[in-house]
Amino acid sequence: MDIQKTKIKKTALIVCISMLMFVCLSGVAHAEFKYTLLESLPGFFQAGNEMTDFPGLILAIYKFGIWTIGISGLFMLTIGGIMYIGSAGNTSTAGTAKGIITDALIGVFAAMAAYLILYVINPDLVKLNINFTTVNVDIITEAADTSAESNGTLSSGSGGATDTGTPGSCGGLSTQSGISSQCSSAAPQLSTMLTCIAGKLPSAVVSSITDSKGYANCTPDKWSKPPCAHAKYSCHYGGKTCYSSGKSYAVDLSTRNISSSQLIAAAKACGASYIKDESGTANHVHASVGQAAGCGCN
Repeated sequence: MDIQKTKIKKTALIVCISMLMFVCLSGVAHAEFKYTLLESLPGFFQAGNEMTDFPGLILAIYKFGIWTIGISGLFMLTIGGIMYIGSAGNTSTAGTAKGIITDALIGVFAAMAAYLILYVINPDLVKLNINFTTVNVDIITEAADTSAESNGTLSSGSGGATDTGTPGSCGGLSTQSGISSQCSSAAPQLSTMLTCIAGKLPSAVVSSITDSKGYANCTPDKWSKPPCAHAKYSCHYGGKTCYSSGKSYAVDLSTRNISSSQLIAAAKACGASYIKDESGTANHVHASVGQAAGCGCN
């Protein structure tokens, strides 16, 4: 009896720890994520797949775990049943069979109980349908792809003399020469942010929304470099989730005629869910609404 109680306590402890880990992982699922799978996940992903959807990966692992527990439980119940039927009155064999059946039932019950408890707390914890209502702004200074700047005509010198775009475009902001045609690719959420920034910093200048080749040539399923200026799953093309919309969820704001700190403050106040200061190498601040729009991209 003491051994059985110990097993139950261990199972309960494992379930509690698993639930805690799952909740914690759900809390950080919005973070930037990129990983190449070394091994296949049967029924979900193949080895070598490049993962950028962290919630999707966690959900796949979770479902795979539930399936594994269910199949293993059924397998052990079958073994226990066969042993019990074949015990032929042997109390030792019958006891062992009962133990196997009991342990299998406890394991399956614990897995189902964990699912039920998480679902009662918040259905999104088991669906991993994570849509954050708060805005978390990550401001980093590392270098990114600088080729986006090559699509315009910005000179290497300081000052804003060359940042003479088309007034009235991109939510009222001026654009770098040759960039105004990209404004039509802005998603509604991005257009709203640009209009807000124009109200706070009328002198801000857009240096890139998609690229000079246009959105159609650079969606993730058609991406090539060149001609695409931004990364394959960049928010400039809608990311991995929203690229089919044909809209951009990110903008590069030139720092040649205005400081990066001013642009960062304005973008943050206007609802940017991700900001990257690339003024040191690419002469712009990257601001995205991808996470806030539910696209999960930066």
